[in-house]
Amino acid sequence: MYSTVCESRSLGLSLDEEKVLAALSYFVHLANNRLDKYKAAKLMYLFDREMFLKTGMPAFFGEFFSLEHGPIVSEINDIMNSCSPDSLDTKYSASSFFSLDNNTLSVIQDLGDEYTRLLSEEERDVMNDLFVTFKNSNFGDLKRYMHSLPETIELENGKKREKITYFHFLKKNGFSDDQIDDILSEIEYEMKLRELISVK
Repeated sequence: MYSTVCESRSLGLSLDEEKVLAALSYFVHLANNRLDKYKAAKLMYLFDREMFLKTGMPAFFGEFFSLEHGPIVSEINDIMNSCSPDSLDTKYSASSFFSLDNNTLSVIQDLGDEYTRLLSEEERDVMNDLFVTFKNSNFGDLKRYMHSLPETIELENGKKREKITYFHFLKKNGFSDDQIDDILSEIEYEMKLRELISVK
Protein backbone atom coordinates (compact mmCIF):
# COMPACT_ATOMS: atom_id res chain seq x y z
CA MET A 1 0.00 0.00 0.00
CA TYR A 2 1.13 3.53 -0.75
CA SER A 3 -0.02 4.46 2.75
CA THR A 4 3.22 3.05 4.11
CA VAL A 5 5.68 3.15 1.23
CA CYS A 6 4.57 6.17 -0.83
CA GLU A 7 7.63 8.22 0.13
CA SER A 8 10.08 5.58 -1.04
CA ARG A 9 8.23 4.61 -4.21
CA SER A 10 8.78 7.07 -7.03
CA LEU A 11 5.87 7.90 -9.27
CA GLY A 12 8.28 9.08 -11.93
CA LEU A 13 6.47 12.41 -12.21
CA SER A 14 7.10 14.35 -15.40
CA LEU A 15 5.56 17.79 -15.81
CA ASP A 16 3.17 18.21 -18.73
CA GLU A 17 4.85 21.44 -19.79
CA GLU A 18 2.65 22.03 -22.83
CA LYS A 19 -0.50 21.72 -20.71
CA VAL A 20 0.99 24.18 -18.22
CA LEU A 21 1.65 26.72 -20.97
CA ALA A 22 -1.87 26.29 -22.37
CA ALA A 23 -3.51 26.77 -18.96
CA LEU A 24 -1.29 29.67 -17.97
CA SER A 25 -2.02 31.39 -21.27
CA TYR A 26 -5.74 30.91 -20.74
CA PHE A 27 -5.67 32.45 -17.27
CA VAL A 28 -3.63 35.42 -18.55
CA HIS A 29 -6.16 35.83 -21.37
CA LEU A 30 -9.01 35.94 -18.82
CA ALA A 31 -7.12 38.71 -17.01
CA ASN A 32 -6.91 40.86 -20.17
CA ASN A 33 -3.25 39.91 -20.61
CA ARG A 34 -2.09 41.28 -17.25
CA LEU A 35 -2.04 38.73 -14.43
CA ASP A 36 -0.18 39.08 -11.15
CA LYS A 37 2.39 36.31 -10.79
CA TYR A 38 1.28 35.38 -7.26
CA LYS A 39 -2.35 35.12 -8.33
CA ALA A 40 -1.34 33.13 -11.42
CA ALA A 41 0.58 30.62 -9.27
CA LYS A 42 -2.41 30.16 -6.98
CA LEU A 43 -4.93 29.87 -9.82
CA MET A 44 -2.76 27.24 -11.50
CA TYR A 45 -2.48 25.26 -8.27
CA LEU A 46 -6.22 25.51 -7.62
CA PHE A 47 -6.96 24.35 -11.16
CA ASP A 48 -4.58 21.40 -10.81
CA ARG A 49 -6.13 20.64 -7.42
CA GLU A 50 -9.68 20.77 -8.74
CA MET A 51 -8.95 18.44 -11.65
CA PHE A 52 -7.09 16.02 -9.36
CA LEU A 53 -10.08 15.82 -7.02
CA LYS A 54 -12.59 15.53 -9.89
CA THR A 55 -10.79 13.01 -12.08
CA GLY A 56 -8.21 11.26 -9.91
CA MET A 57 -5.45 12.67 -12.12
CA PRO A 58 -3.58 15.95 -11.69
CA ALA A 59 -3.70 18.31 -14.64
CA PHE A 60 0.05 18.91 -14.78
CA PHE A 61 1.83 16.03 -12.96
CA GLY A 62 4.08 18.48 -11.12
CA GLU A 63 5.26 18.53 -7.52
CA PHE A 64 3.17 20.28 -4.86
CA PHE A 65 4.87 22.33 -2.16
CA SER A 66 3.61 24.39 0.76
CA LEU A 67 5.22 27.82 0.97
CA GLU A 68 4.67 30.69 3.38
CA HIS A 69 1.91 32.07 1.17
CA GLY A 70 0.26 28.72 0.45
CA PRO A 71 0.62 25.71 -1.85
CA ILE A 72 2.02 25.88 -5.38
CA VAL A 73 3.01 23.55 -8.21
CA SER A 74 6.76 24.01 -7.93
CA GLU A 75 7.66 23.69 -11.60
CA ILE A 76 5.06 26.28 -12.59
CA ASN A 77 6.75 28.80 -10.34
CA ASP A 78 10.02 28.06 -12.16
CA ILE A 79 8.32 28.47 -15.55
CA MET A 80 6.93 31.88 -14.61
CA ASN A 81 10.26 33.02 -13.16
CA SER A 82 11.94 32.05 -16.44
CA CYS A 83 9.96 34.83 -18.15
CA SER A 84 11.67 37.61 -16.21
CA PRO A 85 14.32 39.62 -18.13
CA ASP A 86 16.90 38.88 -15.41
CA SER A 87 16.00 35.22 -14.91
CA LEU A 88 18.72 32.66 -14.41
CA ASP A 89 18.97 29.54 -16.56
CA THR A 90 16.51 26.91 -15.39
CA LYS A 91 15.21 23.59 -16.62
CA TYR A 92 12.14 25.38 -17.99
CA SER A 93 11.87 28.46 -20.16
CA ALA A 94 8.70 30.14 -21.37
CA SER A 95 10.21 33.53 -22.20
CA SER A 96 9.30 33.18 -25.88
CA PHE A 97 5.61 33.03 -24.93
CA PHE A 98 5.31 35.18 -21.79
CA SER A 99 6.91 38.23 -20.23
CA LEU A 100 7.17 38.84 -16.50
CA ASP A 101 7.55 42.52 -15.71
CA ASN A 102 7.21 43.81 -12.14
CA ASN A 103 5.50 40.53 -11.19
CA THR A 104 2.91 40.96 -13.96
CA LEU A 105 2.61 38.12 -16.44
CA SER A 106 1.63 38.84 -20.07
CA VAL A 107 1.39 36.73 -23.22
CA ILE A 108 3.76 38.00 -25.92
CA GLN A 109 3.22 35.22 -28.48
CA ASP A 110 0.08 33.25 -29.22
CA LEU A 111 0.63 29.58 -28.46
CA GLY A 112 -1.58 28.44 -31.33
CA ASP A 113 -4.19 25.75 -31.80
CA GLU A 114 -1.91 22.85 -30.87
CA TYR A 115 -1.80 24.19 -27.31
CA THR A 116 -5.39 25.40 -27.21
CA ARG A 117 -6.63 21.88 -27.94
CA LEU A 118 -4.90 20.59 -24.81
CA LEU A 119 -7.63 22.10 -22.61
CA SER A 120 -10.98 20.35 -22.58
CA GLU A 121 -14.27 22.20 -22.30
CA GLU A 122 -14.61 20.92 -18.73
CA GLU A 123 -11.16 22.26 -17.86
CA ARG A 124 -11.97 25.64 -19.36
CA ASP A 125 -15.18 25.75 -17.32
CA VAL A 126 -13.21 25.03 -14.13
CA MET A 127 -10.70 27.75 -15.01
CA ASN A 128 -13.45 30.26 -15.77
CA ASP A 129 -15.13 29.54 -12.43
CA LEU A 130 -11.85 29.88 -10.54
CA PHE A 131 -11.02 33.15 -12.24
CA VAL A 132 -14.45 34.64 -11.52
CA THR A 133 -14.18 33.52 -7.89
CA PHE A 134 -10.72 34.98 -7.25
CA LYS A 135 -10.26 37.79 -9.79
CA ASN A 136 -10.97 40.48 -7.19
CA SER A 137 -9.18 38.75 -4.30
CA ASN A 138 -6.21 40.62 -2.91
CA PHE A 139 -2.98 39.08 -1.64
CA GLY A 140 -4.28 38.63 1.91
CA ASP A 141 -7.56 37.07 0.78
CA LEU A 142 -5.76 34.53 -1.40
CA LYS A 143 -3.21 33.70 1.28
CA ARG A 144 -5.94 33.03 3.83
CA TYR A 145 -7.84 30.85 1.39
CA MET A 146 -4.78 28.83 0.43
CA HIS A 147 -3.98 28.24 4.10
CA SER A 148 -7.53 26.97 4.65
CA LEU A 149 -7.02 24.07 2.23
CA PRO A 150 -6.80 20.76 4.09
CA GLU A 151 -3.58 19.68 2.38
CA THR A 152 -1.66 22.86 3.30
CA ILE A 153 1.27 22.16 5.60
CA GLU A 154 2.02 24.97 8.02
CA LEU A 155 5.76 25.65 8.06
CA GLU A 156 7.69 25.47 11.31
CA ASN A 157 11.27 25.91 12.55
CA GLY A 158 12.20 28.39 9.85
CA LYS A 159 11.38 26.09 6.96
CA LYS A 160 10.74 27.89 3.67
CA ARG A 161 8.85 25.07 2.01
CA GLU A 162 7.50 21.58 2.61
CA LYS A 163 6.64 19.00 -0.02
CA ILE A 164 2.98 18.00 -0.30
CA THR A 165 3.08 14.43 -1.53
CA TYR A 166 0.21 13.19 -3.62
CA PHE A 167 -0.53 10.71 -0.85
CA HIS A 168 -0.79 13.53 1.70
CA PHE A 169 -2.90 15.61 -0.68
CA LEU A 170 -5.40 12.79 -1.26
CA LYS A 171 -5.49 11.67 2.37
CA LYS A 172 -6.19 15.18 3.63
CA ASN A 173 -9.00 15.50 1.09
CA GLY A 174 -10.85 12.44 2.36
CA PHE A 175 -9.66 9.57 0.17
CA SER A 176 -9.22 6.13 1.75
CA ASP A 177 -5.91 4.28 1.66
CA ASP A 178 -7.30 1.83 -0.91
CA GLN A 179 -8.51 4.68 -3.12
CA ILE A 180 -5.17 6.42 -2.83
CA ASP A 181 -3.32 3.24 -3.71
CA ASP A 182 -5.41 2.85 -6.88
CA ILE A 183 -4.99 6.52 -7.87
CA LEU A 184 -1.23 6.55 -7.36
CA SER A 185 -0.86 3.29 -9.25
CA GLU A 186 -2.75 4.86 -12.17
CA ILE A 187 -0.50 7.92 -12.07
CA GLU A 188 2.59 5.73 -12.01
CA TYR A 189 1.25 3.78 -15.00
CA GLU A 190 0.46 7.03 -16.86
CA MET A 191 4.00 8.30 -16.29
CA LYS A 192 5.53 5.06 -17.59
CA LEU A 193 3.26 5.15 -20.64
CA ARG A 194 4.19 8.74 -21.43
CA GLU A 195 7.87 7.86 -21.09
CA LEU A 196 7.50 4.98 -23.53
CA ILE A 197 5.65 7.17 -26.06
CA SER A 198 8.25 9.94 -25.79
CA VAL A 199 11.16 7.67 -26.74
CA LYS A 200 9.46 6.23 -29.84
